[in-house]
Amino acid sequence: MSTPSFAEMCLADSGFNEELLPHLKYLLFCGETLSNNCARKLYQRFPQAKVINSYGPTEATVAVTALHVDQEMCDRIEPLPVGYVKNDCRILIVNAEGQTVAEGEKGEIVIVGDSVSPGYYRNPEMTVKAFALRTVEGLHKAEDSACGPVTKRSYRTGDEGYLQEGLLYYCGRIDFQIKLNGFRIELEDIENNLRKVEFIENAVVLPVRKEDKVQYLTAVVVLNREIGQKDFGMALKIKHELKNFLPEYMVPRKIVFKDSIPMTVNGKINRAKLLEDRDLNLFEAGLLDSLGVIELLVGIEEQLGIRIEPTEVERKEIDTTNKVLAYISQRTGR
Repeated sequence: MSTPSFAEMCLADSGFNEELLPHLKYLLFCGETLSNNCARKLYQRFPQAKVINSYGPTEATVAVTALHVDQEMCDRIEPLPVGYVKNDCRILIVNAEGQTVAEGEKGEIVIVGDSVSPGYYRNPEMTVKAFALRTVEGLHKAEDSACGPVTKRSYRTGDEGYLQEGLLYYCGRIDFQIKLNGFRIELEDIENNLRKVEFIENAVVLPVRKEDKVQYLTAVVVLNREIGQKDFGMALKIKHELKNFLPEYMVPRKIVFKDSIPMTVNGKINRAKLLEDRDLNLFEAGLLDSLGVIELLVGIEEQLGIRIEPTEVERKEIDTTNKVLAYISQRTGR
C-alpha cells in the first residue's frame, strides 16, 4: 500500500522497474488522488503488475473501496475512480445539510458501516462533529446476505466526491476549496491539470493569504526533465499550457520550481511545510517581480491579440514593467 506521491518519487529513479522488483504483482494506492499519468508510468515500468486504486480514511479502518485500474481504463476514464464500495459498507454523498444528493452530483463523502470508528479518543467535540448513527437500506452483514434498514455508525469524511454507476470518484478535500475573486476553486483540480503538462512531474498549489483573504495562487512545480529554459520562460510556458485545461481565474499567478516536494511520514504531500518555506516567498505582495511581469504580459497578450513567445521574453530579459512597455510599443508600433 502506497500513496501516489511516494510512487512519483520512486518513478523519478529510472531503476524503479520490473528488473528491480521482478515478483511485484500488485501496486495498491490509497490516501491521495492517483493520476492517469502516474498509472500509465507504473504500467510502463511494471507491465505484469496490476494497479489497484482505493479510498478510505483511518476513521473507517482505511480502505472501503477498491478497483483494478487497467491500462485501457487509464486511457478511457479521467479522472480515475477510486472503486466500488465493499459489501459491509455504504457510501453516501450528502450536501451541506446532510441530505443525500442525486447520482453524479458532488457532495461530501459519508461512510456507513461496522468498520467506522466509534470516534476520536478523548475528543468528544471532534467526535460529535464527524461521527453519528445513520439508518441505511440494503447493507450486508458479514454473517448473512442483504438485509433491510439497519442503523450503523457513520463518518463525515470532509472529502468531496460523487457516485456514478456504482463507482466512487474522489474530488479532493473540502477544506482545499478556496474562494478567489468571487470564484470557488478546488486546489486539487488545478494540481491534477498541472500534471497533464508533459514536462511536469508533480505539482502543489498553495493559496497566498493576506488578512484572512486569498490574494492569489502559487504553484510549486517539479519538472520531469531538463527543459533548457530559465524559470521565467518556463513559468510563462506553463501558464500558456494550463489555459488549455483551465479558465483564466484558476491559473496560478506565481510558479516556483523545486527539485522535490516534501512529504509527511505517511507519504502524503506536506503542504504545511511548503507554506513555511521562506524560499518560496509566498507572502511577498510585490506583483512587479518577474512572475508578476508574466501575469502582465499574459493579460496584454489577450487584450491586444499579440502572441508572446516565452523564448523571446527570456532572451530579451523582459523582467520589469518599463521593459514590458517598451516591448509592447515595439511590437505594436504605438
